[in-house]
Amino acid sequence: MDYSKISFCKKTWLILSIVLAGLVIGESVSAYDWRSLTSFDDARRMRVINDTLFVATSGGLLAITNPGLPGVQYTNLDGLGTTDLTDIIEDNDGQKWITGNGRLIRFDGLASQRYPIIDNNGDPFRLICVCDDGDYLWLGSDQGLILFSKVNDGGQIQDAFQLFDDLNPAPTVYDIELHGDSIWLATSAGLAGADRSNLATLKSPANWHGYGMDEYPELGTENIRAVRWFEGHIYIGAETGLFRLDPVADSLALMTYPGSTEVHQLNLERDSLFIYSDVGLGVVVDGVASSLLNLTYRAQSGTTYGGHHWMGAVGGGIFHDGNIEYGYTGLPDNDVADVAVTPDGLLAVLFRTMGPYEWYSGEWLSRPTTISSGALAMQSDRYGQFYVGTFGAGMSRVGDTVVQFTTTNSTFQEAGTPGSGYVVCYDVKVTDDYFFGVNFEPRDGTRLVIADLDRMDNIDGWMALGVSDGINGEQMVSVDTYEQAVAVGSGLNGVYYYYYGADPFDPADDNLIHYYQAQSNFRYRIISDVIRVVRFSPKGELWVGTNYGISRFDPGFEMFVEVDLPSGFGPDITAIEFDGRGNVWVGVKNGLVRIDALTGEAEGFTTANSGLLNDYVFNLTFDPNSGDMYVATKTGLSVVESTIGRPTESLDSVYAFPNPYIINSLGDRLSFNFAEQAVLRIFNVAGELVADRPEPVWDGRNDHGKSVASGVYLFVLTNAEGRSGRGKFLLIRN
Repeated sequence: MDYSKISFCKKTWLILSIVLAGLVIGESVSAYDWRSLTSFDDARRMRVINDTLFVATSGGLLAITNPGLPGVQYTNLDGLGTTDLTDIIEDNDGQKWITGNGRLIRFDGLASQRYPIIDNNGDPFRLICVCDDGDYLWLGSDQGLILFSKVNDGGQIQDAFQLFDDLNPAPTVYDIELHGDSIWLATSAGLAGADRSNLATLKSPANWHGYGMDEYPELGTENIRAVRWFEGHIYIGAETGLFRLDPVADSLALMTYPGSTEVHQLNLERDSLFIYSDVGLGVVVDGVASSLLNLTYRAQSGTTYGGHHWMGAVGGGIFHDGNIEYGYTGLPDNDVADVAVTPDGLLAVLFRTMGPYEWYSGEWLSRPTTISSGALAMQSDRYGQFYVGTFGAGMSRVGDTVVQFTTTNSTFQEAGTPGSGYVVCYDVKVTDDYFFGVNFEPRDGTRLVIADLDRMDNIDGWMALGVSDGINGEQMVSVDTYEQAVAVGSGLNGVYYYYYGADPFDPADDNLIHYYQAQSNFRYRIISDVIRVVRFSPKGELWVGTNYGISRFDPGFEMFVEVDLPSGFGPDITAIEFDGRGNVWVGVKNGLVRIDALTGEAEGFTTANSGLLNDYVFNLTFDPNSGDMYVATKTGLSVVESTIGRPTESLDSVYAFPNPYIINSLGDRLSFNFAEQAVLRIFNVAGELVADRPEPVWDGRNDHGKSVASGVYLFVLTNAEGRSGRGKFLLIRN
């Protein structure tokens, strides 16, 4: 079949605005080292390729060879460029192809080629499935059908189709079946079939036969999930059950397996058609559908591998031989709300719908808490306990036991009707002595809840600030502290800076400043009243992230100044965090930004130029134990690894690395494990000053900009208090 003669006539259909010449061999990668922590629990498609079970998941690609051993896990950093995968096949030439969100991937590990599937606005199309057809691939997407050439110009989109008979246009294509000269599509608007021997005719919707609710009401739904040709019939998996279509007689019948159950996938293996549905695993043999395994979960995908039936469950979980769960699937979930680290380095991850998990002795341990509509924020105290703010279930303290704090045992107040128990703690902050939590939309005047850590199990260890104290904003969403002050951000009314003195329970020395956009005192004005996040820098400067950018309180001018972000980033701010050297990390809805503490220079990271898992950043957490920055997203946890090794605050313990410092290119740098800012001086062995730098990083050049020779050098780091640390290293210039 010759697809090369398909015309490229201009169409007004949206899908033809896909980038047609967009071959990406590999996106650029930032100079930082990244790690990706994801969950491979959500198995969208399973395929057996070369004696390996490949599983396309929401956390990347999982390759399994033994049910009792961990498989190989591939994430965005292993050639995929994304982790949100939907399908994988091997074509007739032995090449693996993977579909995902906005990408088609010719998979070959780190040598993979990635093809962006985006519209003219740069927004990705979601690819759902892939089907091999010689020199071409058929791709199902969330906006129709795409024909992709493997051979033209190294790989490109050949054409696209959105109209199928009288079905609703541009439907999501969930599954594709090729049989002889025919093509069949399972879509969100019904079933569609056509003769593909002359592809030019597929441009006309009249040359498609649509099977939708209008003509075939017995379907009971327009959502068709799967389609397979088997034993002379078309089998259809739908939300309402399993159907058999006789295309010659044009008759459609609901099969008795069992009626009205949702069918997710149909797989043809040898002489049997396997059914993966809400009631488990079934099979069609000689036109009769029967159940093989009644499961405790809903099977959304599966295959037969090594004599075992493997299934992926709706909502998560990979199983074999019925209910035996495969336990090597990484992170418990991908929807990460926040991260917290204890003083001794214990890591906990807060999942929006699953609550907190701790990484302990090589496994993730659930800490069951009530989270109601979702978990929002988490922080650790000096004892290693975690405080979890939720949308609807108040706040929980997670230690040896779990204690939930709501209206009955704290000063939190309900956001709903009296007696509903619906308490929203949008953000939490813990100091050495006190807990601070913002009360979102309470029915009384409470805005900020405060507790003494040593007395919080008694109601007299709690207090609250609110309208009567001048904090009268609505929708409190963020809180942070510095020394004896607390800042509270409102989603509607700006920022409240409250000085509480030595004891927040003693109001005698309290003082309040309200920062907002229309303040009569220009020193108290900020860029927007819609606050997303408030954070104090290590030096006490207040940074305010809004829906319209960042304001920073400049102590030199005694007023707020706006902070510029790189073009294309923001303006809606989602998170602000500071690393050990005072550099500012800013999360936005379209990436991550790092602002250098000394120079003020900003660099931006996205999924296209870094190891970031998702451009929408939920939260940021700096780990002082490792120097790593944790980036919470809805598709997993990205980790920006420390460029200074395991940081130390002791100048007696500083060292240079790498050592030897081998310079192969202009980008090679010498770093130091000191956790704070410091002045760096480099000397040769004769004691002569070679370089003087305002921060502890060196590019191998002297103060005149010339490259220094190979040899042994000495360094001196001096902190802000004038204390120094010393050492030596070997420089090798290639």
